[in-house]
Amino acid sequence: MTRGRAASTMLSTGRKIWTGAVAVLIVLILAVGSIALYRTVLDSEADMELVTGEVPRIVGGLERAIGYGGFIHNFKNHVLRADVGRYGEAARADYETAMELLDALDELGAEVGVPIQSEDLRATLAEYHAMLDEIDRLHASGASPSEIDAAVRLPDEDAVANLVDIQLQFDAALSAELDRNRLRITALVVSLIGAFFLGNLLIALTLVSSQRAKARDTSRIAALNARLNAILETAQSGILGLDKGGSIVADNAGARAILPPEVFGAGADWPDLIPTRGVDDMEPLTGTANPFVRAARGETIRDALVIIGDGEMPRYLKVSSAPIATRPSEDVQAVVLLDDVSELERNRQQAERAARLDALGQLTGGIAHDFNNLLGTIEYAVELARDDVSETGNRYLDTARNAVRRGADLTRRMLTFARRQPGAPRSHDVAALMANVAELSRPALDASIRLEIVEPETPLWVQCDDGQFENAVLNLVLNSRDAIRASGHGSTITVRARALDGMSSRQLGRPGPDGGARDFVEFSVSDDGPGMSAEVRRRATDPFFTTKGQQDGTGLGLSVVYGFVEQSGGVLKIYSEVGRGTTVRLILPRGSAEGAAPRRSTDQPVTPGAGEHILVVDDQPDLLAITRDMLEGFGYRVTTARSGAEALERLGSAGPCDLLLTDVVMPGMSGFEIAAAVRAMAPKVPVIYMSGYTGISDEQMGDVVAPVVQKPSPPGELSALIRAGLDGHHAA
Repeated sequence: MTRGRAASTMLSTGRKIWTGAVAVLIVLILAVGSIALYRTVLDSEADMELVTGEVPRIVGGLERAIGYGGFIHNFKNHVLRADVGRYGEAARADYETAMELLDALDELGAEVGVPIQSEDLRATLAEYHAMLDEIDRLHASGASPSEIDAAVRLPDEDAVANLVDIQLQFDAALSAELDRNRLRITALVVSLIGAFFLGNLLIALTLVSSQRAKARDTSRIAALNARLNAILETAQSGILGLDKGGSIVADNAGARAILPPEVFGAGADWPDLIPTRGVDDMEPLTGTANPFVRAARGETIRDALVIIGDGEMPRYLKVSSAPIATRPSEDVQAVVLLDDVSELERNRQQAERAARLDALGQLTGGIAHDFNNLLGTIEYAVELARDDVSETGNRYLDTARNAVRRGADLTRRMLTFARRQPGAPRSHDVAALMANVAELSRPALDASIRLEIVEPETPLWVQCDDGQFENAVLNLVLNSRDAIRASGHGSTITVRARALDGMSSRQLGRPGPDGGARDFVEFSVSDDGPGMSAEVRRRATDPFFTTKGQQDGTGLGLSVVYGFVEQSGGVLKIYSEVGRGTTVRLILPRGSAEGAAPRRSTDQPVTPGAGEHILVVDDQPDLLAITRDMLEGFGYRVTTARSGAEALERLGSAGPCDLLLTDVVMPGMSGFEIAAAVRAMAPKVPVIYMSGYTGISDEQMGDVVAPVVQKPSPPGELSALIRAGLDGHHAA
């Protein structure tokens, strides 16, 4: 019994000791585990504090270094502004800053166990950086901004998508860390329940610490999201996030400012709600031609240029999109980038318009020069034929001469448009100009179209070239006629004039410094025809732009009118709506009655010669021969040459001349060079230049400054000028 009790006691004692040891061991294990879990929570908290504190700083720095205040902004300005070298230097500095921030972001991700995929962003920035030297080279070669932009344009939507993806990666990592913390806390609570003494203490400490950590983490995540959202909201580009179905699930302020508000509604079929048109034909884009439709389908798009809006100033947008293939479980599956390039596109169009006008001017100037030579040949031939024909024949010759002079006036207008010949602005009576417009316009109008001329209530004078003015207004009247005729809508064209007193350049909408208030005269040509759309109205003055058929329009009419008004120091305004007609207003500087000049008589009598020797130089053989015959008819002895070399040779064989009459534009030696060579041989010989161009300056003439007679010139005017030169009335 005693042994049994002793054994039982020993067993009981052993069990107690074993149970106590196990209990102590369990407590120790739980305590160690609890302490380890607690330390893990503290470490996780430290990591999250590092991430939530450093990530916004680094991402914000990237936005500033890359965005429109940094690398991309300076890169694009370097393309457009060749004269400002600091943009290229700033872009290179921003690139280095961005690379350092990306390195810091990769190191932070490695430290907290979040892999950062920044390869696309690095690659895009590297490509931009590599293009900076190419931009410098293209600027040095004289390339235009539009050519440089086309040569160095690179897609940046992948980088934008990658920057958004970086934000999503950190959000996901922080959310996962929160979930792991919750599991750790749960395990810690369960383990601490089994610990009696130490467990209660650890539970209390862990719960308090965990709740505080959870509150801090939630607050920091909210702050991080707020900072990143603020960055996206301040971006000038529009950014859209699309889900698998192509619906908009995320957007920024830039996108909301660009797109109409109805596209952001829940379940909205947003691509169809955006009025999108093509840049080339201005026609609406439907189906797969619409880049917004393709973006909603998840396609990759790079810099698709479209027009949105139907207002006075439509927007030009570059649309890019890219899918986020690495995040299939997230709601954002694709990113769409919208860049408003309206200002850049309008600058490109303005440069293109200037280039077209320059090309047209060169073509027009060349044609007008050759045409002047033909007209001169005809006019001099008409004058020589007068003595050999009857009175009836002379009437026909008068008709031919008047046609030549109308042709000469036409070439003068062509040269004015080509900017090779300035107009001859004078003060003209507005009533007389309106009467001339009516006389020119009425024969060209159909019987079904009524022309109304509304003259000002009080006498007015306008400062302009009268021939160019009449041509401009006639052009506008014919445009109205064609619009009414083609549409079958409308029946009346009205031309009116009125005074505008005390108007400043700013009030007239004229660019440049405001030189104070001035008086103007406004001429308007209105019709009740079909009117123009906003886009047609915007492009109406572009050279070669026309809404007429290929056989009916050249696209030069309104551009010529625009050029005349600009050269006259005025303003051209177009008002039109579809179905409500069109009004074009020409606002020109006011003239005065005292400044009006009488018209020059074209029937000046011929001044005869007295056998003097005249050397005539012209590269056109027909004009040269007819000029020789005409001058011989005046009573002069004439030697002709078709080039400078031939002229100098003839002087050596025929002896010195009493006067040199030379064309200006010729192959080889110009007229100015011929005059200098002749003056070197005979310093006192008078010189007269012949040219289809006027406005030739003394600097252009060089060493020999002499009078210029315009081709074709009436015989009486030419003979009087030669006589004055021979009599010593010209400046040497």
